[in-house]
Amino acid sequence: MDPNPPYWNMTGNSYEVREVYVVEAITPSIHPYSKKVLYIDTQYPRIHYGEAYNRKGEFWKFMEFHSYSNPADGDIRTTVGAVIDFQRNHATISLIDTSTWRTNFDAKASDFSLQALQAAGR
Repeated sequence: MDPNPPYWNMTGNSYEVREVYVVEAITPSIHPYSKKVLYIDTQYPRIHYGEAYNRKGEFWKFMEFHSYSNPADGDIRTTVGAVIDFQRNHATISLIDTSTWRTNFDAKASDFSLQALQAAGR
């Protein structure tokens, strides 16, 4: 990112404009969001951006996800996720260590049993 105003300019980044589907999802009345708007890449199933609206229909949250192609393992990996709550002035950021992330590996159903998941979480 550019360290000078307006700060958000992309510098040294391999950003590419992507064609997206814009999907509006209306939620049931018990859900905290009234709707979500998702911006989904047309060439592979990845959400780049999302918007969430409260029950009054007011803009609430913005979601942003960054991915990259990993030809060695034949997948596309999400490396960063951010959810920004504009009503509470708060954000949650997820930075994923892709060097330890494994996809398309041999897995058994027992790898995902309650006991296995609890052991992995300790």
